[in-house]
Amino acid sequence: MFLRGRGVLGFIFASAMLVLPVSQAGGQVRSDQWNSLSSKQLESGIEKEHPAAYFILAQKLYGEGRRDDATMWFYIGQIRYRAYLITNPNLNPSGDPAVFSSLFNTIGPVINGYAFGDIPQLLKIIDRALDWDAKNPDAFTPKSAKRDEVRAGLAKLKLQIAAQQDEIRAQRKKNGLENRN
Repeated sequence: MFLRGRGVLGFIFASAMLVLPVSQAGGQVRSDQWNSLSSKQLESGIEKEHPAAYFILAQKLYGEGRRDDATMWFYIGQIRYRAYLITNPNLNPSGDPAVFSSLFNTIGPVINGYAFGDIPQLLKIIDRALDWDAKNPDAFTPKSAKRDEVRAGLAKLKLQIAAQQDEIRAQRKKNGLENRN
């Protein structure tokens, strides 16, 4: 299954590591080593890593059955990666913007497919993600007004999800997807 680093996600991950310069990986671990680490090892010191590491951690946790934790790290990854991209608008589009898009479009549907099955829990997880981001440094992209914009966007999304939860549940049911709450 691709969530264990094989198939499509494994290919995207390997491709991403080809376009992430080592100087940007800049944290405790080189980006080409993330896949070989356990989720616990990757989580330790993740705030020093490239934003792609959060998506890889989410993928690992999901594969371990820790789906709520995976969802939290996926949303933290979005905050951190989007903040990095918006702070650096002149990046080569085939580099980090493409990596973000690939990770988001590969991991996102799986995690969101699970997360939207329990909207009250998802709303709590989004709060946890925003809280973790606020309390933990980001050695890769310093705090800025741009990050505040990203955080505000996620807070707005949370409000929209809360307001539309009945419609979301009905659409999931219509599509044959589980509603756990």
